[in-house]
Amino acid sequence: MLLYLFTASFPCKKKGIALRLSLSVLALSVMVLFAGGCGSYNNASAPADELIFDRFQEMQISFDTSTDILPEIKKDEMGEYVSENQNSIASWGQKDDGEAIWMNAAVFGQDNNRLARKYAFVFEEKQSNFGLYGGTAGRGRVEMEYSLPGDFDDITYANEAERRKEIIITGINMFIGDIDPIRLDSDYVYSGAMLVKKAFSLMMYEIEQNPSKIAMLKEPRGLDFDFPTFGPARARMLVNDEYRVRVKIKIGKYTKDFENHPDVVEMDKFVRPNEMLTPQPQAQPAEEAETGGSNFLTDFFSNLFGGGGGEQPAQQQSAPEPQTGETPDVSTEIGEVENEQAAQQQEQTEAEAEPEPENEQTQAEADDQQTQQSEPAEAGNAQEENAEEQTQENASEQE
Repeated sequence: MLLYLFTASFPCKKKGIALRLSLSVLALSVMVLFAGGCGSYNNASAPADELIFDRFQEMQISFDTSTDILPEIKKDEMGEYVSENQNSIASWGQKDDGEAIWMNAAVFGQDNNRLARKYAFVFEEKQSNFGLYGGTAGRGRVEMEYSLPGDFDDITYANEAERRKEIIITGINMFIGDIDPIRLDSDYVYSGAMLVKKAFSLMMYEIEQNPSKIAMLKEPRGLDFDFPTFGPARARMLVNDEYRVRVKIKIGKYTKDFENHPDVVEMDKFVRPNEMLTPQPQAQPAEEAETGGSNFLTDFFSNLFGGGGGEQPAQQQSAPEPQTGETPDVSTEIGEVENEQAAQQQEQTEAEAEPEPENEQTQAEADDQQTQQSEPAEAGNAQEENAEEQTQENASEQE
């Protein structure tokens, strides 16, 4: 059919010349289609996001140690490798000679060996079915979480925009410093690290061109910018009360409906204080609420005085517990009881330490002793009376 059309398009007296011209045009057309289209298509495919970023989500800054993370950071079924440094560890993988690259990295503090920073990224650059006519259809995603230096706010910034710019610069400098020893293990890791750095550079360029856009970083929709060869990009950055920073960048087809992605929505919880350090009080069961709350105080007093539920001293009985269904705060009552118990034990110890009288006299012995003391006195009085009588008799005889 094509041969007929081309032959009809170029009428010529010499049919041989027309035939050769038609075949040449047809061959040239086929070569252009294959050279610019399917010939450049590749099947590189990185693992699903949940297989890469689940480890990033599970790692807890300030809690996990290298012992906790080392067994979990590598997945052999994904063909990953491990690179270690003095205070960092990373697992990474690639497909189709670097067309797809991904990595998870953890950095630990030098003083306490606790997780201080964590990173994760994936980049996949894939040609479309129409090659040079359709460009590329890649994707990229970057996740970061790090703590700001303790003296970060000692510096005075002109405005909040300048402060946020410094937070971004601090984060990328930390990333480069942490990944630099690891990237030497592989050219793929180096390529991925450079793509992360480029994403931050493009984001900063967009902010420099329009400083007011930096306020969009904290919004669910994020800050939008362009990433060559990958397409549009969006970034979100939040800082919580503990001076921890979380950054999320999505590139290419990842940007579609960015603000409704579950992981983007989940970022809102990050700005709240760490709930894991201050667990919320649990509501009382309905049965306990009806009976006046927890029986913890009753059991405590029973064990303390050995009464087994008997009547307690008035000054040591607990106040009525609230009937609101909330767990009562018994820390104050317990502290008072423990103080009273300690005081009683101290008094008892002092009483036992005092020396007892060696010669304890009974009432009868005291009476006997008093009688014995009175007898010599009576004898003395009798002698005095006899002496007086004898003196009187002698006086009468002399007369």
